[in-house]
Amino acid sequence: MQSQKQSFLAPAHVSKFDDYLHSTRTAAVSKYEIKAGWEIPAVFDEALNSDLPGKIRPLAMSNVYDAARHSRMALFGPNRL
Repeated sequence: MQSQKQSFLAPAHVSKFDDYLHSTRTAAVSKYEIKAGWEIPAVFDEALNSDLPGKIRPLAMSNVYDAARHSRMALFGPNRL
């Protein structure tokens, strides 16, 4: 049983892949940049029916600050998104 485990783990010890990320962080495009995945507190002020096509217009409820320093206001609330 132990030899099966060792044979399973053997390829991991001689891995040909480099596990390090070779890219660097890039500077912000704007001083008011909001990164992807950033949560913006918002609500819908109109009824939403998913059966009908159309656009949705959420309303940001509070101020949103930039992703880098959290010091510059990138989006003033309340505001349409």
